[in-house]
Amino acid sequence: LGTAGTWCLYDLAFYGTTIFTPTILMRMCITGEVHPDGKCYQTLAQTSKQSALISAMGIPGCYAAVLLAERMGCKRLNTYGFLLLSAAFAGQAIAWMLVPEAHILQFVLFCILTMLLNFGPSLGTYVLPALCFPTTIRSTFHGLSSTGGKIGAVIGTLIFEPISDSPLGVPGVLWLQCITCVLGAVVSTAYLKHDWEYEQSPENHSFRRSHISGSLEVAWPVQVD
Repeated sequence: LGTAGTWCLYDLAFYGTTIFTPTILMRMCITGEVHPDGKCYQTLAQTSKQSALISAMGIPGCYAAVLLAERMGCKRLNTYGFLLLSAAFAGQAIAWMLVPEAHILQFVLFCILTMLLNFGPSLGTYVLPALCFPTTIRSTFHGLSSTGGKIGAVIGTLIFEPISDSPLGVPGVLWLQCITCVLGAVVSTAYLKHDWEYEQSPENHSFRRSHISGSLEVAWPVQVD
């Protein structure tokens, strides 16, 4: 429940936001013109440049997660990452509702949000199933945990347009993602242990070091009688 649940909630927030980056940018209308019909008109090149810049913000987020994984542990990485994401989603929603004309502010907040989406749970949800399950069932339960993530991705993808096109608009989606990330922090706290609390066999310890730090050291296979 801990690994599959957090992966599901994270992918719901991640794919329910990043896939629709061009749509969100069109709603922001940073460099385009808003016509009397209320629609934004900007070129494909303008939207592509903005999308590329926002996507690039994920690189420092991933790098920070890798640097902090050994020091913080994946449980803390998940919990703090979800809490930061909930704050970022709330901030984006509030700015969208209170100052809809502040397009630059919304763009900067969206850049920060994208960076945080690639921090914390982005690494923790993937690594934790490799740490907490015994080697004999690790691949099976990693696959089951990943299935939870894919379910969340499908839900996040399907709910964006119905909510954003409703009277709730994009802020409605952002508030929903905020709640999702709060739930992710709760599930991480309640159902996950710290890395060092899991029973560490020599094989698991070697795998953990190679999986997180990039070492070439690998674990020998376990013989089961």
